[in-house]
Amino acid sequence: YMAVSTNGGASFTNYKVNANPFAPNAGYFFGDYIGISAHNNVVRPIWMQMTGSGALSVYTALVNPVVLGTVENEKENITEINCSPNPFKTETTINFSVNKSEKVTIQLVDNVGRIIKQIVTLKNFTAGANQVTINATDYNLKPGIYYVVFYGSGKSKFQKIVME
Repeated sequence: YMAVSTNGGASFTNYKVNANPFAPNAGYFFGDYIGISAHNNVVRPIWMQMTGSGALSVYTALVNPVVLGTVENEKENITEINCSPNPFKTETTINFSVNKSEKVTIQLVDNVGRIIKQIVTLKNFTAGANQVTINATDYNLKPGIYYVVFYGSGKSKFQKIVME
């Protein structure tokens, strides 16, 4: 996936750039995002993956920003994400809308991508306004930057939250 922000990093939408899934197992675990190149309206994410035989392969994808913009304009199912209060001291409520009923997974991750808490897993949210609450004590949070990650409709969205 490649994450794209249109609001200066306050939230992100992931776009699938590889048709082959990376499924690590106990015998090997290596999938590494190396970087991204963007020049003259050509975007190329670059990554490596180790196969079951131990061979390393380097991959890239040609991403057209114009096409990416078209995809961004499609109606997304998870919309209107708002955290209040943000920043917060003890608790914040995440308000969001879904355009149609859908099973959604929501995670809380720290600023380096570690999953702190699986808030909900494949919970069916009805169309319209929904909310979840994050309590700092319940999740043993320390002051810092976190991201609430929504997975649904084959995409993911991120919302930055700050605990003071």
